[in-house]
Amino acid sequence: MATQKGRDIKIRFDTLGVGGAGANWVAIAQQVDGGDTLAQETVDASNKDTGGWASVEVIGQSWTMTISGKLAVGDPTLTAIRAACKAGTKMYFQLYGQPVGLPNEEGRASCEMTRDFPNGGLCEYSLSVTGDGALS
Repeated sequence: MATQKGRDIKIRFDTLGVGGAGANWVAIAQQVDGGDTLAQETVDASNKDTGGWASVEVIGQSWTMTISGKLAVGDPTLTAIRAACKAGTKMYFQLYGQPVGLPNEEGRASCEMTRDFPNGGLCEYSLSVTGDGALS
């Protein structure tokens, strides 16, 4: 089985805010780290008939992405993401660079942006993206 290098997978942002075929996907600059999580929300469906064994029902699904990197001076993509965060606008993000044969995954999301300005190092950003609807 082949392995996938982390550096080959990037998270991109739709500068037009439409997603899908009409999107203008741009890689978020200076990415250092990133990842995604898919989760299921469950409820306990155990009853006397399950013989004491746990039984759960899936009642919802969610997804998140995290991205971190070095701040690039004047980067228009990070500037657009920050403006959308300040305005409370939902954005589209895409996981790009999947292994050959698998589609890129994208979805609409809200975003939290953190910037760090250390005295003895390079300025950094981190994005925490929370999906709004399906990741497709």
